[in-house]
Amino acid sequence: MNEYSRRTPSFRDGVKVCLADGEEWVFPAAPKSPGATLFGSEYDGLMQLIIQAEDVSEQRLAELALALYLLAFNYALSPSEFEDLLTFHLDSSEAATAASAFHQIAQEHIHPSLEVSRASSKGASDLPTQGRLNRAFTWLREHAPFVRWRFESRS
Repeated sequence: MNEYSRRTPSFRDGVKVCLADGEEWVFPAAPKSPGATLFGSEYDGLMQLIIQAEDVSEQRLAELALALYLLAFNYALSPSEFEDLLTFHLDSSEAATAASAFHQIAQEHIHPSLEVSRASSKGASDLPTQGRLNRAFTWLREHAPFVRWRFESRS
């Protein structure tokens, strides 16, 4: 699979991450100004999922959802190609490196969203904690049907 040939017209430069195919793929950089609508309304929901994560596993799931969203923003890929790019051997150093990169990318995208979130949340009540993880899974199910979640290794 050729990274360059899969780029979408909306391709944005950003962070290069080595995925499961051994190639570097570009995840778009965060918007420069808070409240920018460059990535669409789903993006704002993903930012809220990451910000409101209650534990590390919920945060990692939300970061994966953001990584999928950003990858789809930059590239036109089939469901099997997404699977090939994101299916690492369990407990491999490549999987750990990608997860770390996804975390860093999420942190860069969150900073502008935190400013907007703080400004808009003054006087507003917090969302109930029940259901945040369900919202992350729902988002993944609705927006990333191309991913087949496998929890066994591919040996």
